[in-house]
Amino acid sequence: MCFEGKAISVYGVEGTSSRNKRANSSYTLDGLTPRIHLEYATTPTPNVILYSSATLEDTQHTLVIQNLANGGEVFLFSRFNTRILTLKLRVELRLDYFEVTGSAIQGGGPTPISE
Repeated sequence: MCFEGKAISVYGVEGTSSRNKRANSSYTLDGLTPRIHLEYATTPTPNVILYSSATLEDTQHTLVIQNLANGGEVFLFSRFNTRILTLKLRVELRLDYFEVTGSAIQGGGPTPISE
């Protein structure tokens, strides 16, 4: 997603785990080193800060959010069978909202955010 501003925070729901798989997520701002958020809640808790940037230059930025749980695999082995069963686990990463801090916008409208 693209946004213009001095800082961004991402709020979401923790505790959305499924089959003991947690919705850990990665946040890459402007192509820099990703920051990882590890989910610890065991019951759904909304409005948790999943990511918050440091102070940025007040210009356009790109934030890439990745759900690290999806695509994860669990391998089940059986000592009586040489076949290996691979299960793909799907875990939702639920986002509540984004908070962008920036300079005043002419026209009084919200800071535009795009995909």
